[in-house]
Amino acid sequence: MDKRYFSTVIVRGRSLLRQLNDFEADLFHATIRSAASDASITTRATVAQESTAAANTSKKEEIFEIEGLLTLEQIGTFVDKGCSVIVEAEASTRARASNTSGFEDWLKSLKEG
Repeated sequence: MDKRYFSTVIVRGRSLLRQLNDFEADLFHATIRSAASDASITTRATVAQESTAAANTSKKEEIFEIEGLLTLEQIGTFVDKGCSVIVEAEASTRARASNTSGFEDWLKSLKEG
């Protein structure tokens, strides 16, 4: 199985954002943010896209961010399509819950405590 990485995909324009649905990538759609609503996104997107900005300077487009859990192949595909990708961390480095309890146990602990 390919390693996957927590990543942030920076997308210029709504049409490219819609095209991301065509790829079988694990994107977290609830995390979509627009640069119009968050100034920090504009700063990150500007820094991440400085090398490709010259190709798109004639038309001002909206910038979006979406987070996901991506393989290196998917990251490469998104970059080839014109997106910028910030790789945050490998998925295996993030801790998973190891000590869990069921709902009944939780209710019991509430009654006892």
